[in-house]
Amino acid sequence: MGFFLVGILITLNQYRLAVSGAESKIESRFQITFHDKTDAVTAEIKAYEQVLLATQGLFEASEAVSRQEFRLFFERLKMQENYPGILGLGYVPVMTAGQKKHHEQSVRASGFPDYAIYPAYERERYSSILYLEPFEGSNLRAFGYDMFSESVRRAAMQRAIDTGRPSMSSKVLLVQDAPDKPSTVGLLMYQALYHGLTVNDPSEVSRREAHTGWVYTVFRLDDVIRHALKDSSGLSQLKVFDGEHPDPQSLLYGNGADLYGDMIVRETVELAGKTWLFMAAPDNFFINQYQQNNPYWTL
Repeated sequence: MGFFLVGILITLNQYRLAVSGAESKIESRFQITFHDKTDAVTAEIKAYEQVLLATQGLFEASEAVSRQEFRLFFERLKMQENYPGILGLGYVPVMTAGQKKHHEQSVRASGFPDYAIYPAYERERYSSILYLEPFEGSNLRAFGYDMFSESVRRAAMQRAIDTGRPSMSSKVLLVQDAPDKPSTVGLLMYQALYHGLTVNDPSEVSRREAHTGWVYTVFRLDDVIRHALKDSSGLSQLKVFDGEHPDPQSLLYGNGADLYGDMIVRETVELAGKTWLFMAAPDNFFINQYQQNNPYWTL
């Protein structure tokens, strides 16, 4: 009987070690997969920053960029091949209330007789989506929209002015989306444009005085993640939050269900003035894929 009990204890101990070893192996492999895929997502978004800096260079190296020149620049970038998550690349001038009427008349005379900045209520400062490529389909709905009139967009636009760096918004409902259809999370990234700003005077006051507008990109995070994870499996529980905490109101990507399992991993990333929290846990597919020796066989 004594030998029998000792055998049972040894077996249970081996089973416990097998379970611990299997979990450790799965967790280690998932950590690698998780960080590889979050790096892939952030790399795509950081590439958008480089697009904006290049577009900023186009405007600041020229006295004026025509609509045709902007379209040619967009086509040369081969955006839809090289940056498949981007829905559009645009230019947004800024103007005072006194400049608004002349601006609208000028655009109407250039071949857009119905052009008008919207929303139409009076304010001291206006902006307008003047160029947006590709200028077709749902992007046409955004023509003339004053993004600075909306608080979420305005916060990112003002940060872009004051920092001189690419600035990403919190989630928004895109004006490209039809009002009768549900919208996925839309995000915008801005780069401010300046005239006469010297490198030796980078203060916020100087930037605000020299500011003339923005260039920006618009994208849906679902599209970015779908492209970045197209060769991945086992990350069905991935979630992305705007901020350092998993607040349901700040969810940018993922379903509303709670993460399950004991191997939840997380990583915070700084992107264009925003902090994002990535969280995930291995799903059953991932666990079964790497659990080669089932501990129950040991038992």
